[in-house]
Amino acid sequence: MQPAASRFAIAFAILAASAVLRAQAPANGPETVPASSSQKLVAFEVASVRVQKEAHGGPVRFTGDGFTADAAPLEYLVRNAYNITRDNSVRGLPPWGVSDYYVVSAKVADSDVAEWKTYTGAQRRRVLQQFLADRFHLTLHPETIEVPIYSLVVAKGGPKLQQVTPPEGDRRGFMEMKAFGVNVGHHVTIAALVDLLSRSFFGLGRQVFDNTGLTGSYDFTLTFEPPQSAGTAAGTASEPSDRSSIFTALDEQLGLKLAPSKGPVDTLVIDHVERPSEN
Repeated sequence: MQPAASRFAIAFAILAASAVLRAQAPANGPETVPASSSQKLVAFEVASVRVQKEAHGGPVRFTGDGFTADAAPLEYLVRNAYNITRDNSVRGLPPWGVSDYYVVSAKVADSDVAEWKTYTGAQRRRVLQQFLADRFHLTLHPETIEVPIYSLVVAKGGPKLQQVTPPEGDRRGFMEMKAFGVNVGHHVTIAALVDLLSRSFFGLGRQVFDNTGLTGSYDFTLTFEPPQSAGTAAGTASEPSDRSSIFTALDEQLGLKLAPSKGPVDTLVIDHVERPSEN
């Protein structure tokens, strides 16, 4: 049986997008507040935090008046607060930071809802960062480390991708899961694809970086055999399959190759954190 943290990671990756993995161009490292920032933002007026031992991959998201997390480990709260989409980017968490699951309901004051609704994603994340500092006594710092990665390159036979013009106003693209292990990409950039491949659902265990030189948006279908843990976590019992591994699928279906390498990865390092008091 997979550890609870692994089960949550897979369920989170699937459920958070309701069968759609939304592509994002990777950020330039974890999002931190500039030391010169003096903008005063509202704070959550009321916040309930309680712990439970079982994970079920519920939503972790901002709402019209605050923030909610349905049984998420501290790691995922930190990742939401600092805009981290890639796995293995938070270091130094205590064991309970991935094994305890928190149900969080935080809301701004009624008089602040109108202002909250005008906030950008970055501003809302700053409010969540302060909440974690207050309730978990969290302090951290960014650090770049050299680790094993995968470099995505064009395979020997060349790319097998259909270049398309993305719809106006939607340049991120998305990958739709038509069935378990059958993924259809819609106007996905390669920069966004490597961000998706770096998530736990694909089972690579490393971050992926783009060295293809491809700059367009692409439609494609990628069919592969997900990791065994993904099938278990999603509640679909694993059965014998003739599908290829993600490595072979990328090569044969998209004309792309994952090459093992080493590279700098931006991470957040936890300096101090405490279990919160429940209320």
